[in-house]
Amino acid sequence: MKIEIAREKFLSNFEVQQALVEIQKQNRWNFASKARVYKFDTNSRNSHLANLERITMDVSSYLDKSFAKNAQVDRFVKLINFLNGFELVKVEKLQMVNLLPRSLVSVYSIIEECDTRFTEDECESMLNKIEELFPAKQETVPDQDGDLSMSKN
Repeated sequence: MKIEIAREKFLSNFEVQQALVEIQKQNRWNFASKARVYKFDTNSRNSHLANLERITMDVSSYLDKSFAKNAQVDRFVKLINFLNGFELVKVEKLQMVNLLPRSLVSVYSIIEECDTRFTEDECESMLNKIEELFPAKQETVPDQDGDLSMSKN
């Protein structure tokens, strides 16, 4: 394989999800029934489209389980603009957007030498902004007495 045009661009999970939605629209695929059985005919002229449809469905299914399903563009723009106020490299910003860390430990694992580059207050402000724009899902779980209580997921 020969690379004709080299591209150096990072894509977030959200951008990948948007591209997959566009591919689905162009090909008029509907993934409402996830139980569809796929039979691939390697001799068929359109087997590459069946493969693309299957890959698109699988990746979309994975991303639907993450934040990308109900995400809004303006929230990502606000988060990136906020993160631009910190001296983060592109990969660190991308990881912050893709993973949406909920704890200081997660932030420290994403940002290289975080403890020397940023104060704890700066890290907390990043976490607060993420929580403000992308609130964690709330679900009910039984406690020790069997009563239902709310917990963050």
